[in-house]
Amino acid sequence: MRACHYLLIILMVMMAAAPGTRADAALDSLASTMAARLQVMEDVAHYKWAHDVAVDAPKREAAVIAATVEKALAIGLDRAVATRAVTAQMAAAKQRQRRLIAVWTAGAPPAGNPPDLTRDIRPRINRLTVDFLAALKSAQPALAGCAVPPQPATIDTDIWHTAVAGIVPIGCAPD
Repeated sequence: MRACHYLLIILMVMMAAAPGTRADAALDSLASTMAARLQVMEDVAHYKWAHDVAVDAPKREAAVIAATVEKALAIGLDRAVATRAVTAQMAAAKQRQRRLIAVWTAGAPPAGNPPDLTRDIRPRINRLTVDFLAALKSAQPALAGCAVPPQPATIDTDIWHTAVAGIVPIGCAPD
């Protein structure tokens, strides 16, 4: 009888721990995909800096946001959630690009030649965006509870806050 009692307690503890573990894993995956996408912005900034291309490209940005929101809808994300999230990722990406270009312009330019924007960089961003949308969908239950993905050490706090502000539901304060 005691063995059954202990087994029941162990099962109850495991069941109680499982949702948190799934939520943590979903938030970790979301943070990882967001960070990976933001890391690629170093190559984007390098290309733009080397070719004297503006960081802002409003027409392209609008087209990318619209296409990405359509992909988000196709996997079952809400339009408003997807639009906020994608717009925030774009804003954080541009923020990171501007910061890097400012450092390079001030006298610490990047080494070597940048990868090709069309052939190399954009396909990586596209893959990471698909991963981001899937991770965002998986993290929706945790985000709805106002949980926030952990900040990776590789991303500056202000840039991370910009990215996170678009995925945390309105009414939740990102740390």
